[in-house]
Amino acid sequence: MNELIQIEVPYNYRPKVYTYQRGSKWHWKFKLPGDVWFYCFAANKQSVAERNAALKAADLAKGLFTPKEIEKMERSSNKVNTIDEAIARYLASIEVEHSRSYFKTMSWQLKSEFTFFKETLKIDLVYKVKEEHVYKYREHLLMLVKCKKISQVTAKGKLKAVKQLFKWLRKRKMIMTNPCLEVDPIRVDVDKRARTVATPPDVVEKLMAADYKHRFLFPIKEFAFFLFSTGARMGEALHLEVDDIDLEQKIWRVQNKEDCPTKDQLGWSPKTSKERVVPLSDNLIKLLIPLIERAKVHRVVGYTLIKNKKGIMKKEVIEASFIFTMVDRGLSSRRNTVFRRVDNIRGAWGGLFVAAGLVEARSYDVPSDESGGTKHGKYKGGVKTRHDVKVPYTRHDMRRGFNAEAEKAGLELKERCAILGHNQVVNQVHYGGEKQIDRNKLAEKVNQLSESVVSLESYKNRKLG
Repeated sequence: MNELIQIEVPYNYRPKVYTYQRGSKWHWKFKLPGDVWFYCFAANKQSVAERNAALKAADLAKGLFTPKEIEKMERSSNKVNTIDEAIARYLASIEVEHSRSYFKTMSWQLKSEFTFFKETLKIDLVYKVKEEHVYKYREHLLMLVKCKKISQVTAKGKLKAVKQLFKWLRKRKMIMTNPCLEVDPIRVDVDKRARTVATPPDVVEKLMAADYKHRFLFPIKEFAFFLFSTGARMGEALHLEVDDIDLEQKIWRVQNKEDCPTKDQLGWSPKTSKERVVPLSDNLIKLLIPLIERAKVHRVVGYTLIKNKKGIMKKEVIEASFIFTMVDRGLSSRRNTVFRRVDNIRGAWGGLFVAAGLVEARSYDVPSDESGGTKHGKYKGGVKTRHDVKVPYTRHDMRRGFNAEAEKAGLELKERCAILGHNQVVNQVHYGGEKQIDRNKLAEKVNQLSESVVSLESYKNRKLG
């Protein structure tokens, strides 16, 4: 006997089960929600079929259906069929409510997560995704965690993205059942929920002393020092412009900028649109002044996406005054150097750490049939040398480093939060840094605790028989 599955049914759904004969056997026919007729075998005898018809009608009215009945409803709904169509519908809805960067991130993430369903499980249709398939995906993620290919946090986020899509589809009545409804989330250990690494000052000193210069003049040293000295997010620093800096008052105004070109759209705002004022040290100002002068003397641009008259997103060049920039090889000439906004500093960041002697790079050659060649330089159509650098400190670790040093310097929690632009809970949970424990002091405290709680005088003075 088929297992019955409970789903929501319309309040006005009043099913009636009809009994009819086909050959020597008796069958039922009845309407499913959505005016979909369903036909199935009932019994070998008429009396049994008619007697059970009332029970079947009662189950239908309660929303109890067999898997085949649910599959028929889902297949006949015609609201969304394939997984790709479901993803497209969901992305179209969030594109209006969220930023372009969030839209692009979710677009890439969802298409990546559902590759497992389409390629491994061979499922292309939404209604064919069942709870057992979602659990298989969950097991797949946990296996990747066990093999240390992804972290627990990453696995949790991947499963959450899949569940989020099906929840959205069910809420908008595009699917009859949510296969993820009872799937357990992936648990993350408390100590792994947030990165706690904070860049220490001695590492920043080594970076500043490194013999390194970016080949396209990106000021990576100044950028690293700026992150550590202000606690800025990487995106805030990359979109820093000349007018944001007040050299007389020695402050940086992190503010909404409607005309600032980002890689996704025209207009930039800090996270959660929280504007703030960040004080600048004298050492930092000395490093910024040459970069500010460079931005004033040379042409600076940013590339962004703008809809044309046909509604197609097209990349456009917009004049700007960004400070942390690199040479634009496409617009520059021998007589005139043009600088542009940078969107990714991973290569420069790794190169700086290698030059500082903090990490070693692993070099390997990639043939042209794998890399497809490159657009620039002698590697075009040949072999390209790539460098794999595992840097121990990320750009965001500089932000945690600032918070740790500011706390040591006596800045109160409220003051640090005002500079960093987040609330106190976030600061305490995510920006505390790794707590270094003095084992000797810890042992001393435990010893004092033991002596103050339990007295062993009577034990020491006892008479041994």
